[in-house]
Amino acid sequence: MSAVVLEELTQRRYPRLADLMRLFLGAVVENFGFRQLLMIWRTQGLVDGLRGKQGWGAMERRGFAAPK
Repeated sequence: MSAVVLEELTQRRYPRLADLMRLFLGAVVENFGFRQLLMIWRTQGLVDGLRGKQGWGAMERRGFAAPK
């Protein structure tokens, strides 16, 4: 957000206030949702790593054959 403010103060690229407000809204909205989910996954991975868990677990091979 500070980069947008600095650019607007020096360059005046966005003639309408609505364009500038959309940029600020996008900067705020992008920080919600996926970033929190990613943080949960990273924390789970860290805890699993500290506990000594290795690998993905047991997985069954299925191939490309049509189901019976």
